[in-house]
Amino acid sequence: MKKVIIGFLMVFCFSLVLMEGALPFYYPPTNIPPGPPPNYTVVDTSYFLGTPSIPPPKEHLGGIYVWYDQGMWQIANHIFSLGLSHEQFHCAVLAVMDQPPSPGINVFAEHFEFWPDTTKSVCLKQNDRWGWKSWGDNLYEIWWDVTTRQGKEGGMDLNDFLKIAIVGHAVDFNLWTSGMGDAFGPDEVYLGAGMMLLSSAPDYYDYFPGISDPYQSQAGSDPSNTPNITIFTQYSDTLRTFNASGLIDSTDSYTCELAVEYGQRYAGTFAYEGNGIQFSTNAISYPNDPPELQVPDDTSYVVCTGNSVTFEVCATDPDLDDTLILEKVDGPGAFPIDTATSPLCNILTWYSDSDTTVEFIFRVSDRFKAVDEDTVMVTVDINDPPQLTVPADFDTFLCDTTTVCFDIDVVDPNDNAKVEVEQPGYYTDNKVCFPAYEETDYCLEIIASDSCEESDTGEICVTVSLSDPPLV
Repeated sequence: MKKVIIGFLMVFCFSLVLMEGALPFYYPPTNIPPGPPPNYTVVDTSYFLGTPSIPPPKEHLGGIYVWYDQGMWQIANHIFSLGLSHEQFHCAVLAVMDQPPSPGINVFAEHFEFWPDTTKSVCLKQNDRWGWKSWGDNLYEIWWDVTTRQGKEGGMDLNDFLKIAIVGHAVDFNLWTSGMGDAFGPDEVYLGAGMMLLSSAPDYYDYFPGISDPYQSQAGSDPSNTPNITIFTQYSDTLRTFNASGLIDSTDSYTCELAVEYGQRYAGTFAYEGNGIQFSTNAISYPNDPPELQVPDDTSYVVCTGNSVTFEVCATDPDLDDTLILEKVDGPGAFPIDTATSPLCNILTWYSDSDTTVEFIFRVSDRFKAVDEDTVMVTVDINDPPQLTVPADFDTFLCDTTTVCFDIDVVDPNDNAKVEVEQPGYYTDNKVCFPAYEETDYCLEIIASDSCEESDTGEICVTVSLSDPPLV
């Protein structure tokens, strides 16, 4: 058995930076970013640490909560009020990532809902979506579109969370929402466990004062009406868009009588492009502990004909909330890829119809791509039935009652045979014995069987004669 462990350690990088000089503004996701983050004023990362206790939805307590905890940037789209509402959240982050955004791997959309309206009175009641666009060189833009066309009571959630595993790199945030007709600005963006207002962060600065607030105008298809816009454009060739039902195909569409206002945003892989509150923050540290595999020692199995080999492989992670992926890298048999938090176990099932030795390689990885691999060698011996050799019937003369023994031969290539003898006989040390109490024929059935219930049988009769005392 050999093991390979690939560790991963994120880098501390706190910084207080105010960007100098006007950088070119870009509208995500259509305009090409000027480069990797930071592209906006940099807010100290320490303000984002810890998970907030998000209050119940009341007027002026809605908005966007941004924090960093458990190795991920987390964003809560928190509705402004219960009841009928047209609140919308259209946001994006831009970051360098070590692999493309992937659901359940490094992006987690929780409480995102897909709720068709069969009456067609309000278009789709809910179609929360997220997607991503690649800008090359591992630079990805992740955007999300959360709509509260109807109130969240009645089985729907008060918060829609997006969790993104971004490590070792700065992040650009672009946040936009309409909140019950109220202005949306840095007073509706809450940071970290302390829920500091973005407007109170000493490092925050609206770097584009020429763009008029309050960040919630809808200009339709004419960006010249106001720079603060949300327009929905289809990018079927370059975007991957997901909702609660999974990947949205470019041909997907949903019937909606409000086609002019809302219809097209619910069809195909449409993404928003818009301008909201922009700020950046630097890389953050998170001491990730790598996962560990537990596989059986190299071993041999005697397999009954028609049966399979099964054994368990498990993985654990000191970070109990870390999402693990357990998979078989090499070797035959069925071992479906499994994803869960620690501990995670799965069963290998493999059928072989011949003697063989096979190498299996298993791997577990966490959301930060820390990996543990382990190898186990498995030898399979297909069971062979035992072979029993019993001597021919024979006569024996005894001076007195005693125990009679004779040799038998049991051959079992798998060395898992046992021998049973019909009473009054018994088996010991490759011999069958029986007590001889009288003159008679002692006929015994002898059975050699193995763990696969295969057997060989022999019979023998021993004629016992006893000495008569002399006559006087």
